[in-house]
Amino acid sequence: MKSTIFQLGIWTLFLVVLSGFAAAQVCEGTLSAPTKEVYVGSDFNVTFFNAELNSGGGTITLGLPAEIVLVGGSNPVSPISPLTAYQWTVRGTAAGVYSINITLESAGVNCTKTLDWATIVDPVVAPIIVPSMTDLGTLVLNQPVTVQVDLLNVGGEAINVDGIISANSGSSVSPNSFAHASISNSTTASTTHTFTPGYCGVDSITAYVQNIQDANGIDVAPVEVTDMFTVTGSDVAFTTIGATSPVNQGDSTTFSFTVENIGSMVAANVQVQVLVDGSSVTTRNLGALAVGASASDSYAYSTASLSNGTHTVLFRVGGDLECSSVNNEVSTTFSVVGGVVLPFCGDGICNGGETCSSCPGDCGTCPSSGGGGGGGGGGGGGAGKIYILVLTPENPVKSLHLATGDTVKYFYDGKDYSFVFRYVYSDKAKMGVSESTGYKEYTLDEDKKYNLNLNDDPQSDLGILPSQLYLGAGNFTFELLNIPEKKPIITLPLLPKKKTVAPAETEASADLGSQPDEVEPEEESFSEGMLDFMESLTVKSSAPLWAGIGLALLILVAGLVLYWLVTRKED
Repeated sequence: MKSTIFQLGIWTLFLVVLSGFAAAQVCEGTLSAPTKEVYVGSDFNVTFFNAELNSGGGTITLGLPAEIVLVGGSNPVSPISPLTAYQWTVRGTAAGVYSINITLESAGVNCTKTLDWATIVDPVVAPIIVPSMTDLGTLVLNQPVTVQVDLLNVGGEAINVDGIISANSGSSVSPNSFAHASISNSTTASTTHTFTPGYCGVDSITAYVQNIQDANGIDVAPVEVTDMFTVTGSDVAFTTIGATSPVNQGDSTTFSFTVENIGSMVAANVQVQVLVDGSSVTTRNLGALAVGASASDSYAYSTASLSNGTHTVLFRVGGDLECSSVNNEVSTTFSVVGGVVLPFCGDGICNGGETCSSCPGDCGTCPSSGGGGGGGGGGGGGAGKIYILVLTPENPVKSLHLATGDTVKYFYDGKDYSFVFRYVYSDKAKMGVSESTGYKEYTLDEDKKYNLNLNDDPQSDLGILPSQLYLGAGNFTFELLNIPEKKPIITLPLLPKKKTVAPAETEASADLGSQPDEVEPEEESFSEGMLDFMESLTVKSSAPLWAGIGLALLILVAGLVLYWLVTRKED
């Protein structure tokens, strides 16, 4: 009996100890509240996340000191669920530092958790920060200005005030932050910053006052101020570029260009970088350019290190105040050849020792009697450079910068063609085309593509597109073509030579509806297939098949008549 009572006492003591141990256990979960002080009379939230996996159906009780009262939420909470967050709204009624705890009771779980927190402070006058900043107005690109940020406090004392300043465009601000240990009531704290605008157009700069605390160290809502402004600068653009081509390997090609300030202010420190096949070869300093002013320059570049073939020259302009980069780069090509390109008779230019006797086609007809001077000129336009045009299926397009008097020499289908640019105006160019059988002159309008038929095949072989013309020079793009819709010019043998224009075609073969300009009458023989404008220039065409058959029948009839006459005489 005594043994039984003793055992029962041992088990009772064990259960008491066990229950005490369980009660002392810390709940699995998180008890949290604001980490900073709160004012007397202010509400704040207390949250507990129940991480006990086996605590379903029990009760959670929030333990509050007398100075903190419950104003929202149930206390206690029952039934409860594991892995669940519970929240209460409470209010401090007196200043001080307090502890908050929770107790969780459920089957197999009895635990507590304490939050050594709850600092309640007496209210103070809240600071009110009014920020302001320099009115920047209109700025100049890359020109630094001073920006002042003022923080006026019209409320209670502010401590630990700091923030950042930045531009919407990302332009440089230095320093880009500010800080003040304290700002008293009716006091202004100021900082100065250097702002360098790096982009043109409308921009803004903002001062963000990110952190403000009152005298109790409690956070106050952040504030900010923004200033809008406009950034202006220059705009320098290329108006002309050029590269002499072709050149004999080892000789120099001349790169030339003209730039104009089309912006609204003086362009400072204008520089043009010249690159050949991607490598910089020189930088030309042009100084300052007034609004609307232009500047030209040239540079002789030796081709000794270049291989034969086509090379690209890139012109890149910039300056200290340059706003736009859209029109700051242009390029063209030039060719390096192994031999010297010499003038030739038939290129339409009286040069290279040619005279009216040796080359009347270029220099004019010599006078029939004494006096009156030497042979006439070639019909307008001074002597210029000669360019060799090489087009292949792999490289079918070539753009040349040509001036008045320049000649493009083109070899096609075993024949030598010369395109002589007599005059280049601001909106059109007069081009002569010469071949061994004749010469004609035509007018090419700017930005209009013309197609040429150079042989007896009824397809266009070459395209010409004038563009970016100005008085004296412009760009001319040549293209290897294959247009099946092109129709030939019809001419009949044994009849007076007469050029007829093919019916109007759609798209690339449309009739221009106008006659070529300045056709020289003595070269009518070349018009047997020379430059018919059908939205293009047709150079060659073949006679129809029935004309050949007709000729054969005519010869046959003539032979029969002759035979009849001879036979009749013998009778």
